[in-house]
Amino acid sequence: MQLGAEDGGTPAGTVYLLHAACSNNGCPGSVIQLLIDQDSSPLSHMCHLIHDAVHGGCEHYEGVCIIGLPLHYYLLKKANIELEVVKIMVAAYPEALRAADNETRYTPTHALLCHPNVNILYDVVQYIVESDPSSLRIVDRYDRIPLVLACKHEDIS
Repeated sequence: MQLGAEDGGTPAGTVYLLHAACSNNGCPGSVIQLLIDQDSSPLSHMCHLIHDAVHGGCEHYEGVCIIGLPLHYYLLKKANIELEVVKIMVAAYPEALRAADNETRYTPTHALLCHPNVNILYDVVQYIVESDPSSLRIVDRYDRIPLVLACKHEDIS
């Protein structure tokens, strides 16, 4: 399902319900799984959502218009990040782990490793890194690899 889509196409301003659900801190994984079961095609579509560190994860990108996939937005949430949901998204669209727009070059791995609660997301980090180790070598628009963002956390272990 799309918000703002016109007949016959997917305009640049289209926001899918899946993107909105993945960016919502209160949305349970079961709802996201239901949306994917109904239509998995949005997993491969980028859309624009304004990132806000108050509602999302990474302060390094606060106020930046992140152009991302549902996986980007899911990993930016402050809460309710479930490994099983990440596995479902990656299994359905594995290319998501290397996906980045041309402006920010921000991958889901960047989103996860700059998350303020990355310490409690070890299982998700391990799964993503093991699924595609090459995602650790992609630089963002500031020429930072994801590990640089992770090292900015004082309490990272």
